[in-house]
Amino acid sequence: MSERNLSYYGILTNYPDKSTGEYKKEVLLFNDNRHVQVDAFDKFVDHLDLHEGFKLGNRVNNFDENIKVIMW
Repeated sequence: MSERNLSYYGILTNYPDKSTGEYKKEVLLFNDNRHVQVDAFDKFVDHLDLHEGFKLGNRVNNFDENIKVIMW
């Protein structure tokens, strides 16, 4: 991340639910606290949580001293 000057990055997947046929989304956000202001990352996570169009649920937080990983 530091070589490309990235603050944080994410992965978005979109797939059809086999039982309903409805498309579902999964999101993973990764933040290495050494390369970004934590406030910017937290604000972006809050924006995704509150955005009704994304319909994200079941948020999982995984933190340690230097890394934050958020998944929905």
